[in-house]
Amino acid sequence: MQIHEEALEGADRPCAPLDCARCKGTQKLHRKGGYERNADCTGSRKVRTRCFQCPRCGVTFGIIPRGMLPYRSLAVGTLEQWMDESHGVAVPTTAGGDARPPPASEVERGCLLRASKKLLQRIPVLCGLWGQQLPASVHLHGDLGSFWRALRQWGRLGQIVVELAVKFNTSLLADYRSFQAHWQREEAPA
Repeated sequence: MQIHEEALEGADRPCAPLDCARCKGTQKLHRKGGYERNADCTGSRKVRTRCFQCPRCGVTFGIIPRGMLPYRSLAVGTLEQWMDESHGVAVPTTAGGDARPPPASEVERGCLLRASKKLLQRIPVLCGLWGQQLPASVHLHGDLGSFWRALRQWGRLGQIVVELAVKFNTSLLADYRSFQAHWQREEAPA
């Protein structure tokens, strides 16, 4: 299973999920190493992903580093900024003025385009999850611009990604099996 670091609310060592069939969330997880993953699209920066294991059921939990998307070498902030600029979302400027970072590299641009393509495909699923919380125009048109603007009215992308993982056991760009507990997963086809 995977858990976003932001969802731990500052806890250094998480507990098992409340819906665990064996310990009902009362068991503290034990540290079980970790692994390195790319922190950017070029692979020049690495970040450590911590892993924990439940001593009762043996399930391993990976902690997605703060500000990262699962299974992507793309930072949440980078995707948010690019989508905001692409779809005309006005964001307040910081005290530093209108300074923007230099344009994305070709590799990063490719990662951003693939992510926006996946998000476009996920609009029906995400609209189904959030239902009437989204405006009716998003459900009818299903275009990425109106969906993104409606999504950003709720808040920052980092908060939205964590909410999707905690409330719905899914992610912004795909339904990853790793967000579901092993007892909730369907059998994979052989």
